[in-house]
Amino acid sequence: MPAPNSSKTDSASSLPSPPGAKTPSSSNAVHPFFTPRRILNGIGSNARSACAHLLSPEESPSQRCSKRVRLSRDESPSPTQNLERGAESKLEAEMEEEEPKAAPREMPPSLQYHLFMKSMDGFYNPALGRTSFYPGNWATQPLNFYSRPVDELPISSNEDQCLPFSTAACNRSSLVAIGDEMGRVRLVETAKDEKPGFIKEFLSFQCHENAIFDMSWSPDDLQLATASGDQLCRVFDVTKQTQLYQLKQHQNSVKQIAYNPHNPFMLASSARDGTLNIWDLRVAGTKISEGRDVVTVLQPVECIRGVHTTAGRKPKVNSVTAAVWMNEHRVATTCEHDAQIKVWDLRSRVFRKKNPQAVESSALPPNQYRDYGISSLTISPDGQRMYAVCKDSNVYAYAPRHLSKGPIHAYSHPRLHAETFYVKCDISRDGKFLATGSSDQVGVVFPTEERYFNPRVSANFRYKDGEHALASTLKVGKGVALVRGHDREVTDVAWTMNHDLVTVSDGCQARCWRQDGNGFEAEDMRDGGETNGRRWGWGWAQRN
Repeated sequence: MPAPNSSKTDSASSLPSPPGAKTPSSSNAVHPFFTPRRILNGIGSNARSACAHLLSPEESPSQRCSKRVRLSRDESPSPTQNLERGAESKLEAEMEEEEPKAAPREMPPSLQYHLFMKSMDGFYNPALGRTSFYPGNWATQPLNFYSRPVDELPISSNEDQCLPFSTAACNRSSLVAIGDEMGRVRLVETAKDEKPGFIKEFLSFQCHENAIFDMSWSPDDLQLATASGDQLCRVFDVTKQTQLYQLKQHQNSVKQIAYNPHNPFMLASSARDGTLNIWDLRVAGTKISEGRDVVTVLQPVECIRGVHTTAGRKPKVNSVTAAVWMNEHRVATTCEHDAQIKVWDLRSRVFRKKNPQAVESSALPPNQYRDYGISSLTISPDGQRMYAVCKDSNVYAYAPRHLSKGPIHAYSHPRLHAETFYVKCDISRDGKFLATGSSDQVGVVFPTEERYFNPRVSANFRYKDGEHALASTLKVGKGVALVRGHDREVTDVAWTMNHDLVTVSDGCQARCWRQDGNGFEAEDMRDGGETNGRRWGWGWAQRN
């Protein structure tokens, strides 16, 4: 009987492994991501070694002599060999000439070139050319939005209805936060197949003793910053529902707060007192106790006063309605007085003077017969477009690198009315859709692709309503209205990571609008009629 072998056999090869070697278990197996890269069409650093097994022993590297050795061993070729080689090369050249040459393939423009053309106030369409437009069926995708009865959330506190003022979607999950007039924040699940669904809140906790006008999530979704009418901004640890920081400097209601997407420790806040404050969570502050929480009270690292002060014999300090980060060092602001956007560079010392000066200001929209303020401001994910909801019931688009030129085009809809400064806008995560609220009890969705603008139609595009009359020099984008979802003014909107849209209204409710890839649900609601109450509790995108 043969003696037992003390060595173990490796499963990956037939060779025995050394004695005492450990056999890898399934739990410690290497993830496929860390396996060697596969060679694509023989191209790669291991292409030669991968083809080594196809060589015969005579063709192995050890048996082949170098080019220099072969030339030294062989004698000089005879004239007959030269003639034969010349005839062969001539025949090969003739055969190559007979073969038809493939036409060179035109490479599509890269993403960097597309972004460059967009930043230069232009766009590129590979099929239609840079200066062409596509007046096709622009509303195919916006018309697919719908909302079911189970996608409606009533907002109440202590069994009493309360108004929701703000909403903000998480960056990495499908949860969305909704802030109400009682200072309470509730988290709601927006995913279609997750429980408890949108019809019931996932979590709620008290944040302020006054209305919450704006919220912002940190990039990692672990912290939530809130801006309230009690003149305070607060930062909460969402996982523990505890207060971490209190940002205390404003002298009036805080209108907006925003995390810096390029620096998770920086925040910007704007208020009705006309100031723009910059906060850094890394600086030292004063420790205080509020209930069971130990809170750090911070002072702003930069305070810009009178951001949008109206010049005159009696200067007026205007409310700063919106503030967004353009990059790590620049913040854009708007006010209630006019439709001018100002840019503030934190690296500049100009704003530290008595009369702060912005590094850049936008031109006013053309043909406005009076001053209109801006209620909301948002920037596209690629940073090449900025959208502002104006009180003249239009949405203006700007090129951030050319703000001094003013708006480059606009978006408008017959049911888009921005009668209050609570009407806000938001752009989807992929930058394809722009959504706004409206005082006409609807939400409005616009496709942002500029190739849908037809200058022959949009250049003279005017609504009958005088408030919607736009200058003939601006191209106008059209949109669709989300009807039957609300019966009061739609204020704030937010896009989730799953491309769903959440809207809140003065009807003490919130809605989640979903996009059907085939459009069957929305089409069925539009054309099915009211038979047997089939439309009860539903909302859908309506054609103009």
